Amino acid sequence: MTPSHLLLLLALGVLAGRLETDRIPLFLVAFLLGLAAGVVALGGYALAEATLLAAALTVAVWAALARPRLWRPAAALGGLGGVLMGAMARDPGPLQPQLTVTAGTLLAATLAPLLLAAAVDWVEEQAPGPWVRIATRVAAAWIGAIALLLLALTVAPRAGTG
Repeated sequence: MTPSHLLLLLALGVLAGRLETDRIPLFLVAFLLGLAAGVVALGGYALAEATLLAAALTVAVWAALARPRLWRPAAALGGLGGVLMGAMARDPGPLQPQLTVTAGTLLAATLAPLLLAAAVDWVEEQAPGPWVRIATRVAAAWIGAIALLLLALTVAPRAGTG
């Protein structure tokens, strides 16, 4: 797992946590369906770092800007994130290690946004005042800023290569 995968999972977790509590399971279902589709359709396919970073940037920007009731676009982004994470889950090679790697990756890719979503949702419900929602939007914006910086560094031409 690379930093681009981690940024995507963080952005997905914050986005899910900003949704209304009753919409989080729908987001997670979309993510899991995307994860399964990614494993089946694209498993073992090497994605470019720029693709993952662009997805992380998009999800983070939506998390920073969107209202919690706009859950359908958020669920679509969750499904897209699931597809991208599922694509890297399978490792080519012998079947037994491949199943172990796939199971571990899927478990981590599912637990990370789930736990972060639960934490964000809990904090937004427990703490009074608008500052908590602002703090989660700022966290999403920082994730987006990091993804944008890494994306710029990834696609920028290397020094001395012309």
